[in-house]
Amino acid sequence: MEVSISSKKEKALLGRIEIQGEVSFKGATPSRSEVRKKLAEQLGSSEELIVLRRMETDFGRRKAEISANLYSDKAVLEKTEPKIYQNRMLSKEAREKLKQARKEGSAEKPAEGQ
Repeated sequence: MEVSISSKKEKALLGRIEIQGEVSFKGATPSRSEVRKKLAEQLGSSEELIVLRRMETDFGRRKAEISANLYSDKAVLEKTEPKIYQNRMLSKEAREKLKQARKEGSAEKPAEGQ
């Protein structure tokens, strides 16, 4: 797998760098975590500071277009990035635990108006 970065835009007010690029691969499409790991190596940053916002492949192509954000620190990431993108960064087990916790939390709350 090879990652090529086509553009970087620094957004100082948001504490991040927006990255556009392309991933070339052989075989199956790489997972989001594999792409984040490769981006972290290339950018010399921590994998947990990178949020992969978009990864799109076209049928039959061995390339995917990516859009990612590299944050300056974890606190800025948690404050700025929507929860859906933060949850995509979690492992499968962690997502399942979060899902269970949400179900249990909603079961404990009484319905409004009762």
